[in-house]
Amino acid sequence: TIETLDWTEVTSATSPFELTGLPSNTTYYYQINGVCGGNDDNWTAVNTFSTLPFGYTITATASAGGTITPSGEVTVYETTSQSFTITADSNYRLTSVTVDGAEAIDQLVDGVYTFTNVNANHTIAATFEAIPTYTITIRKEEQGSVTYNGIELQDNEEVTVQSAVM
Repeated sequence: TIETLDWTEVTSATSPFELTGLPSNTTYYYQINGVCGGNDDNWTAVNTFSTLPFGYTITATASAGGTITPSGEVTVYETTSQSFTITADSNYRLTSVTVDGAEAIDQLVDGVYTFTNVNANHTIAATFEAIPTYTITIRKEEQGSVTYNGIELQDNEEVTVQSAVM
């Protein structure tokens, strides 16, 4: 109850009155006693205020060839969680995810990395590379037979195929 709170008394203060060094994410009660020159018009008001949770910064970056969302400097309040979605562009693949400098690609779940119970600043970086492609030419000479995609090639017929290595 309010009566059992440990009150700090300030007998006179200039306006505004500033409190510093208060712990974050805490509710405080304050009481104002108005004294009006000794007559019976004195009054008391009890109110509350809460300090905001402390914010940490997670810096998220991605190389060319993909995105990390959200990106840049993301503010995350202490003890909360923040997820980052990592997506490769078309013809690119994800090669590395580092969290605070350590490899973390194996910790992705469906392309998402989640920081939980945040209590410090962090970094997350995604690196992508172009998927190598190769051109293969298939040509049937006069001797033998060649079948591609279920179709038998005729003599001196040629097919060019693009292949990507995942």
